[in-house]
Amino acid sequence: MTLHNEPLANFDAARLDRVYHVLANAVEAGAIPGAAIQLISHGRLLPPRAFGAQRSGQPTTPDTIFLTASVTKPMTVTAAMIL
Repeated sequence: MTLHNEPLANFDAARLDRVYHVLANAVEAGAIPGAAIQLISHGRLLPPRAFGAQRSGQPTTPDTIFLTASVTKPMTVTAAMIL
């Protein structure tokens, strides 16, 4: 898969900015310590973005490993139900 810039990826720049703004605000408000996101649409991948910091104080990067605990179970069950 190839990384594309926003215009090539057919993303609405205003909507994309809102997504990034929500994540940045959540970090700033202390609701979450950090986040990383990468969006894909119709096989086109936008560059990853990261917000906030890890417990160690290091900045969050697109390669940061997050503990998701049991968050994946509902997603897995939903995917299985769709099949």
